[in-house]
Amino acid sequence: MEALFFTATREGATRVRSLEDLEDEPAAEPLRVDSPGAVVALAVVLCGSGRGSIEQLRDATCQSFPVWSLSAAFANALSSLADEDIDSIADAWLEKAGAAEVDADPYELTTCLADLRRALAEGRDGGEELFVLFEERALS
Repeated sequence: MEALFFTATREGATRVRSLEDLEDEPAAEPLRVDSPGAVVALAVVLCGSGRGSIEQLRDATCQSFPVWSLSAAFANALSSLADEDIDSIADAWLEKAGAAEVDADPYELTTCLADLRRALAEGRDGGEELFVLFEERALS
């Protein structure tokens, strides 16, 4: 599956069923993950715990993929990352998630974190929050 991070209002996020429903581009390039545990691992690295940092906003249906919300504490920790800390957070994320959870290298994770930090800086003034859509894609 792919983890597609995006910013939206909570109401707008509940209407996202797939990538095609996003009003704007995703906040970062999609990451290939085995489960939502990959994002929980990032929450643990950023916040010290996954509990309360990521929760399911909307379950999957026969016509939609699941959307999870990321807490304000998660967003604040991500927003406050200094440039010099992003590489070490990416390494810790990869280590915490384990090879089975995230199919990405440290460079891809570093880029993802920088993109998410930038998206949060641009979207929070409009009341937008950070969400992740877990979309299943057929392997070609």
